[in-house]
Amino acid sequence: MFSGLRTNSIFYVLDKSNEPKLQIGQVVSVSNPQPKFPTYQPGQFSPQPMESVVDVRVKLPDGEMDFKQLPSNGQIANSGSVSYTHLTLPTNSRV
Repeated sequence: MFSGLRTNSIFYVLDKSNEPKLQIGQVVSVSNPQPKFPTYQPGQFSPQPMESVVDVRVKLPDGEMDFKQLPSNGQIANSGSVSYTHLTLPTNSRV
């Protein structure tokens, strides 16, 4: 989970634009989980459980990068042509 990241945790960033590029970085900081405002559904009497998000700052070979409002309980996130995760990625072809 993104909320479980700590300083120096490994963080993977996959840029899926023209030529896919995988970058491996280290977590610099993680914010405390913040509530993400629930969406109101007309006629809904009980609000849905509130999601929480975190902001993560990562040191990559090209410099530091901020990832805003990642789902606290998520392990993989996508934003346009970029995906990011903190999960260990396979390192051989026997996966």
